[in-house]
Amino acid sequence: MDTILKTLETSVRGGSTGKEARDAFNQLLGLLKEHVENDTISQSFKLTPQTITTYIKIYQYYISSSNNNQPSSDNLAISSLRCLGYFIYSKFIVGHLLENQIKDISILLENTISTTKNKNICNFAVWCLTSQAFPNGPISTKLAKTYCNILETVPFGSPTIEREVLLSFTHIYAQNPQIFLPMAHKWIPLLFDKMLANSSTSGDVGKLSEEMIKRLILPAPPHELFAPEVYKELTQGLIQEIDVFISKLTSLNDKNELHCATIWGYFIYFLGEELFSNSIINKILKLPEKWFVCLENPELRCQTFISWRYLIDALRQKSLVIPKRLNLIATPLSLGLKRETNSNVKLNCFITWLYLLNALGGDLPNTFHIVASPIITFLIEDNDFGLDCLNLLSIILLKESKMRETIFKSYQIAIEPFQDSFISSQWINQNFGLLQKVLLTSLEKTKDVLIEIWQGLLDRVSEICNKESSDNGNIQQLIQNILKTFEGIANRIIMEEQCQNSLNIQYLQTVLQFLIRSIPRSILFSIDYSQKSKQKQLTPFDFIMSNLLDIGINVKDKELKTTIKTILNDSIQFSCSNSPDLLLKIVSALDIINIEENNQIDSIDFILQFWILNATIIFNSFEKSQFMSSHMINQKSLTSLRMVLVYPFKMLDSLKVSSETILDLKKCWKNLFESFYRVFSIKTSLIVCLDQIIENISTTRWQLNLDFCLDTIVSVLQLMDFNSTTTTKNKSSDDIFTKYSDTFRFLNTILIELNWVNYELNQSIGGNVKSIITILNQIFEKKVNGQSKQLFGLLEIFNPSFNLYMKSPPKDISKEAKSSIALVKNAFNKLWSDILNSATTIVKNEGYNDDLLAKFNDLLVNAFQSRQQSIMDSTLSFWNQTFGQSPNYKLNYTPTLHSILNGLKEKVDIKIPLSSSDFNHNQQQKPDINATLESLDTCTFQDKSNLPITNNFVKNQKPNVQNDQKVTKRKKMDGGRPSIVTSTSPIKNDDHDTTIPEIDIDLPPVKSSLSTSTPPGSSKTAPASPDDEMMVIQNRVAQANSSNMDIKSLLLNITRLNFEEYSTNSLLEFQGLALLISNEINGTLLQRNDKLK
Repeated sequence: MDTILKTLETSVRGGSTGKEARDAFNQLLGLLKEHVENDTISQSFKLTPQTITTYIKIYQYYISSSNNNQPSSDNLAISSLRCLGYFIYSKFIVGHLLENQIKDISILLENTISTTKNKNICNFAVWCLTSQAFPNGPISTKLAKTYCNILETVPFGSPTIEREVLLSFTHIYAQNPQIFLPMAHKWIPLLFDKMLANSSTSGDVGKLSEEMIKRLILPAPPHELFAPEVYKELTQGLIQEIDVFISKLTSLNDKNELHCATIWGYFIYFLGEELFSNSIINKILKLPEKWFVCLENPELRCQTFISWRYLIDALRQKSLVIPKRLNLIATPLSLGLKRETNSNVKLNCFITWLYLLNALGGDLPNTFHIVASPIITFLIEDNDFGLDCLNLLSIILLKESKMRETIFKSYQIAIEPFQDSFISSQWINQNFGLLQKVLLTSLEKTKDVLIEIWQGLLDRVSEICNKESSDNGNIQQLIQNILKTFEGIANRIIMEEQCQNSLNIQYLQTVLQFLIRSIPRSILFSIDYSQKSKQKQLTPFDFIMSNLLDIGINVKDKELKTTIKTILNDSIQFSCSNSPDLLLKIVSALDIINIEENNQIDSIDFILQFWILNATIIFNSFEKSQFMSSHMINQKSLTSLRMVLVYPFKMLDSLKVSSETILDLKKCWKNLFESFYRVFSIKTSLIVCLDQIIENISTTRWQLNLDFCLDTIVSVLQLMDFNSTTTTKNKSSDDIFTKYSDTFRFLNTILIELNWVNYELNQSIGGNVKSIITILNQIFEKKVNGQSKQLFGLLEIFNPSFNLYMKSPPKDISKEAKSSIALVKNAFNKLWSDILNSATTIVKNEGYNDDLLAKFNDLLVNAFQSRQQSIMDSTLSFWNQTFGQSPNYKLNYTPTLHSILNGLKEKVDIKIPLSSSDFNHNQQQKPDINATLESLDTCTFQDKSNLPITNNFVKNQKPNVQNDQKVTKRKKMDGGRPSIVTSTSPIKNDDHDTTIPEIDIDLPPVKSSLSTSTPPGSSKTAPASPDDEMMVIQNRVAQANSSNMDIKSLLLNITRLNFEEYSTNSLLEFQGLALLISNEINGTLLQRNDKLK
């Protein structure tokens, strides 16, 4: 190595021949090549600052000699350039060069290129610059100008030099762009000329020019890449030649459309906003308009979408967001994504669209409705890019979306989330049509991203609600849109019940959590943000609950219903924890349900389960004594709780529900009621509230679910304090049966409905009926106590039901029914006995008079016709102790009572306070009662089952042949069954006694009306008194007898009377007369029958 260096040094001093110098350069070149190829340096290659300086001087000498027009030195100059090229290519050697040495080499090569007259020397000089490995490229201020001159003039007409310059240009630009950028306005047009002139895809110059252009395009938009003055000169220069360029481009398009589309993109990139001056854009867009629709060439369409990205880069952001320009750019993308069938073309179109969104940056929120929303709307249903669109929405809404990395990996485009300042309530409302459609898409493969979209959206909503004024109408619209979307999810779950159940429910639960967490409480529970649902204005939270209930009500799947119940329970708990008034909140929740629309058994069953959830929350609150403070126990709370307690009865008003639900309902209702009573009764009287509960129940169709309804009624009655001084709606009355008349009339209705005549009792129903009668008995024992006003109040209300309970049960009934009836009978007998005891006291206190007898008339008529032994015993005892002891032998009996008493006189020991003469006189005026009784068996009555009334209290019965004959006759007529059966067995008053003792005394069946007042609303006046009415009828009968009037016509006229105009007593009198007439006719028919025999 030392020898080579010495030889070259000697040559420089003139001491060596040219041949020796060439041999030395060749040896040096071989060593340098070996070093470069093996990446090692020979031990003989001593590299010191001194030797480096020596080498540089040798290169300068021989290369400069050529530059000084010394032809004999050209070969040595070439040899020197060849060695220099490898010398500066070696990173090891370059690493030892000083900056000034790099500069000296750069200037040497630049001057050589500019001044040499030798084509090969010029080419090798350019090659050295292409090969150099300087850290920041050559250090030269003239190199850019030199290269521009070469590209423009092409020295020696050499394509090789032209090619090498382009290679060198590209290499140096990659090292240090600033070397060439100040001259961009000069060399960029030259590069376009090279591309258009060398249009063949295999042309080196064209390819190298394109490669250089690509290097310019990749880093940044042109307006950011060049200095303003340079960029201005560049665009002006391009515009000046625009027509020439378009002409060349058109010519190129005829030969090679694909390459033309590529160059077109590069060109518009550098034109920038000047595209929109002087209608240049109209000229420049004619070609891509053809390319976009070139169906036979999908590759061309792909390249057109790629080149379209350069149009996006060409515009500054403020220029890009101009709506007209933005529509111009977005329209081909929208059409391509909608119509393109080639997957590769569509992919490039989609990437270009993402490129546009990314280029818009912070202006994307303001232009979203132009460039994004319309495209996403149809693209979310696309099999290829639908999921990517969802990912995109997730990225822009959620600040830390997992989908951002997914998009970047797929398309190498980083979409940034929107900044808080860019999203407002107005923006969300403007784009909510799209968001709603997205959030209601199918969940298959999209659940995770949809949840991210929901989370991002609701996070934004929360931020907006906190920073924007609550008076802002956009906020209200925003909340409405959110709720409507949630409603859509609920409806989808109902419609897709058989498909994707688990996905739907998971989605619903997650969305609900985000929804409740994100919306401020001041909005969530505010009626100011109400949403209309089923003709009701609901708070946002109640609207959410309404939709959850709709799911539970309408779906059929039991597992799904159970899940919804769990969600509802959590939601209710949350709601109540945020409400200052628990009861009012529960009432509000229950009021959500439209009872009229939900009248199917599955619907009602679920709604009752919902009520149980709410009631359990209240019960737990009571048990925790959260309501013990006095300020919570007030009329408002009572009203709310009464509404809660009555609610199930409204639901049960339409259908009979499952026994399982009824069992849960009974348990929950009883727990809540008892807990409520325990808490509230400490502070206030509950009689009014309880009375109102009974009244509310009475207005429903309680018969449909008897078991539950009776249980609750009994529970309420057992806790009602009828001794309370608290007033009810009948404030002026001290009479308990008037004060609580509605409640007692309802109980009377229940007793009528469930009497054994109308209903076959089971154990549960029978037990409740017995309880009601027992409660009534307790009330009578405390409140009647010999007071006529209270007693007659009782009789006025309960006569209809008491009359039924005096009748005998049917014969053909089940064992369970017999047991239940025995319980009820014993309870009623006890009640009846107490009523008669109280009546005895009243009669003895007030004396025996016609008015009192009239008041007891219905009581006696019904009881004396009873077939129950105990009823007959106690009633007979009452009569004999009261009116039977009357010293007044002028008591005014009604015909019915008179007929019954006379019928009993012949068979039992009964005292009738009339003198013998009066009684005999009456007997002569009327047919023999026994004959009448015998004739009854030949007649058909409305209730024949009640006619044979058995009596076991017949006393002092005397032998009578005539009577025996009559009995024998009746046995024959009755098929051998005697009409009088005697029994001396005692009556047991035992709840466990299942026997049904009966008595048989044949008496006319008498149905008495249960009201003693004139029908309400009657416009006519009833006859003044029973005596006057009787007198009128008797006069008419007398007139008929005297004038031979047609009796049949008279009776028909009587049947046409409007009996509603008459009082109850009058009707009973009429009924008695009718029985007398019937008896007369029966007697006559019986006598004729005997004569015939």
